[in-house]
Amino acid sequence: MKMRHMFLLALILLTGCARPLMMRRPIGLSPKQRMLIEKTLREVEQAHRTLAARNLISYIRRYIGTPYQYGGLSPAGMDCSGFVMLVFKQAFGIELPRSTKAQYSTLQPVSPYELKFGDLVFFENTRGAGVSHVGIFLMNAKFAHASTSVGVTVSDLTEPYYQSRYLGARRISNLTFD
Repeated sequence: MKMRHMFLLALILLTGCARPLMMRRPIGLSPKQRMLIEKTLREVEQAHRTLAARNLISYIRRYIGTPYQYGGLSPAGMDCSGFVMLVFKQAFGIELPRSTKAQYSTLQPVSPYELKFGDLVFFENTRGAGVSHVGIFLMNAKFAHASTSVGVTVSDLTEPYYQSRYLGARRISNLTFD
């Protein structure tokens, strides 16, 4: 009987976690992906030459390649909302909510036609309705985010995966990069 109780306790502890039990381990960025990301970040730097823009790009660059870790908030591993929260805290001292849902609900809505560098872009996944992923808009449909498969990276909003899951964008009030 003791063994049965131990099994049930172990099962409860394992299933009580907020993330799926069978998470894919991040495979990391290839050298080619890193080169393309760096090219994108250099293009963003050329287009946005203000101190604020350079500061934001600097912190994004610092975390490129950081592994994805659900609930993580450090260079050892971070999730998407943690990445966004950490970058804006370090770059500007701005305190954003920790969760993607709270970030989405508290920031100023932005039309997809008015997206600017530094806006946050939000997505839903296939596990259900509602916001579940966030990234930082760069330019030319590119955004930085913490991907479960490769960690912190830059992706394109026109990719079918992101295009079909796009929910909207939000802007941090009183923060400009012009």
